Amino acid sequence: MTLYCVSPFAQKKEVTAYCFKACGRILVGAVVIAGGHFFPCRTTPCPYEKDNVDFGKGDAGEGAESIIVRKLMPYLETP
Repeated sequence: MTLYCVSPFAQKKEVTAYCFKACGRILVGAVVIAGGHFFPCRTTPCPYEKDNVDFGKGDAGEGAESIIVRKLMPYLETP
């Protein structure tokens, strides 16, 4: 199984607009990777994903899983 992670700190506007409002499938909880906190998601494919980084296998509570950090497309607010 694969666990995708998005950073609410590095991409606050994007996570709020895409993950919580537009998609709504973000999981409540937190994953700590290399000292950073991330929101987990299992949605694939993600229509808002711009890029990703594979962090290999990790234990996210359901045994060994692939951990992938997503970078979301920039969110452009309109006036």
